[in-house]
Amino acid sequence: GLTEDAAVKAREYCQWLTNDTSSCLNLIRMFATPWLEPFKQFTSIPSGHGGDGKTLVMQQIVLGMLSDDRVFPGFKISDYCAHGGFGLAREGMNDSMDGKAFAYDDEAPAVTEDMLAPLRALSSGSRMQARVTGGRYRTIRPTATIVILTNNPFADSSEPSDRRRFIKIEMHPSEKRTYA
Repeated sequence: GLTEDAAVKAREYCQWLTNDTSSCLNLIRMFATPWLEPFKQFTSIPSGHGGDGKTLVMQQIVLGMLSDDRVFPGFKISDYCAHGGFGLAREGMNDSMDGKAFAYDDEAPAVTEDMLAPLRALSSGSRMQARVTGGRYRTIRPTATIVILTNNPFADSSEPSDRRRFIKIEMHPSEKRTYA
């Protein structure tokens, strides 16, 4: 089980990885969201610079602990948000994310204003179409907490629901630091 010492140590690691208190608390919340807030669909955006620990967190901690059974590491925001509405790429990712706790894009490009619409739908738990090549359509309700790892800008929206839905996590720069 989780001891109080382990919880204190985990918070120290999150503080060390992030740039400020708000980002630290958001990182801690990201880990718990699929279980403690399953009725809420959030998109976490760990952002910063190369080598700051974003990939380490998702690959070693989240994917390493939960495995492919509960995590979809193949989410690609550029394909998901491609123009033209529904397409096999989006529907295939919906199928792959179905029932997962987390889905993440390890090298997300800049997220522009026009990419927010499909992300809003995904981040609000809206019913969506899912299928695989040669398969039939089926309707799913997204459950995965989406994590967008990026070194690029993320569109800032004036939409109040976007400030709730898209949770920013600013990572601390890696310069002159070691993960030892």
